[in-house]
Amino acid sequence: KGFTTNTLKESREYGNTSIEKGQSDIDVLNVNDEAQETQTDKLLDIRDLATVLQELTLNQQFDYFTNWKQLGLYLGLYQPTLRGIEVNCRGKVWECLMECISCWLKGEDGVRETRGGGSNWISLVAALDAMGEREVANNIRIKYL
Repeated sequence: KGFTTNTLKESREYGNTSIEKGQSDIDVLNVNDEAQETQTDKLLDIRDLATVLQELTLNQQFDYFTNWKQLGLYLGLYQPTLRGIEVNCRGKVWECLMECISCWLKGEDGVRETRGGGSNWISLVAALDAMGEREVANNIRIKYL
């Protein structure tokens, strides 16, 4: 993050518009911080399905075979939804995980009420942390947050 030391007078004289009238250096820094927050809070959508699945299964760190339902619960999906996924996918675990993450990305059930406020990297990391999947959570945290 950078900052400027130009005064409003210097900005006008040299054509530097990094500080607008009535705006201080601190205001400029706050705008930069808000842009960074917006980027990390950005909601993911169904187009991010492959990326999320890849991050979860990278180096076989996340045992989705036994944990996909628990992850779904922590992401804000309800038990009837998870049960429906299991029935519809006939127990094919990879398909269950894919459908679970799809429902999360579409914001179904209580997804928007979870920590992070929806389907974003923050809520995924929070869910993984809560499950004790710290290594997977930390890898995603380093990469996206």
